[in-house]
Parts: sequence; C-alpha cells; structure tokens
Amino acid sequence: MFELLYASTAVTDFNSHNLFQLLSNARVNNKNLGVTGMLIFSDKYFAQLLEGDEDTVRNLFDTIKDDTRHTNVNKFYEGEIKSRSFSKWTMAFHAVGDSEELKQIPGFENIKAGESLINTMIGSPNKGKELFIYLRDFLLSEPDR
Repeated sequence: MFELLYASTAVTDFNSHNLFQLLSNARVNNKNLGVTGMLIFSDKYFAQLLEGDEDTVRNLFDTIKDDTRHTNVNKFYEGEIKSRSFSKWTMAFHAVGDSEELKQIPGFENIKAGESLINTMIGSPNKGKELFIYLRDFLLSEPDR
C-alpha cells in the first residue's frame, strides 16, 4: 500500500459546479482504480492525498500533473503505508470558506482555520499528512457521515 500527497493551484475559478464535476469524476475513477483519499480546496488551491497500489497511485498522479485545470503541482510526501487512512472514501472532500454554493456539494465539510491549510502542508509535509488524518477523524466522528 502506498500514499502520495500533493498540492496545486487552479488556473481558473472553481465554482460549485466545477468542483462537483471534478469530485464526481474522481470518485468514479478512483473506485475503478481502487484508490482512496481526500481533496481539500481553499480559494484557488488544491491539496490531495491519494492511497492505493503504488503503481496505480503513481500513474494517477502522472495523469493529474498533466491536467490543464491546475498548475504548480507539487508533491510533498510519498511513501509506503501499512493501511489506508481514508478507506471509506474514494474521495473525501473539504473546502475552506463559507460559500453557500460549496455547502451544496455532497461530502462538503466547512473548515474555518486561523492559518491556511495549504500553507500548513507546504511548510511541513508530515504536518500536512497529520492534517488529512485529523480531517478524516473529524468526518468519522460526525453521525451523519
């Protein structure tokens, strides 16, 4: 089992429709590939943790890097893992902010933080991985999830 964490910058504005399409496609694709993980969206920034078979995750990341909807794709962490951290989600999703439109996306969970989640991960890949674990645990603690 393998995991990879990266961040990127959207080249255009991502409204709720764009995010819904992105998540819908990712969830179907990830299910078919046996990949799980989580996506965080903040303003124009994405951060994603992918987990699954090493070759599958690496190939998926190569595809993601070539996606023209974002730029500045930076891998911050990769490594072997004993078990999945996001085994229940083909793509869990968190957005930073309080847009009413974002609240309508299935799987949305609003996070308000004093510091940028993306900057936290950029500053420390290990802290970024811990952040993803925290968000996973937060979702698991919600009775409606």
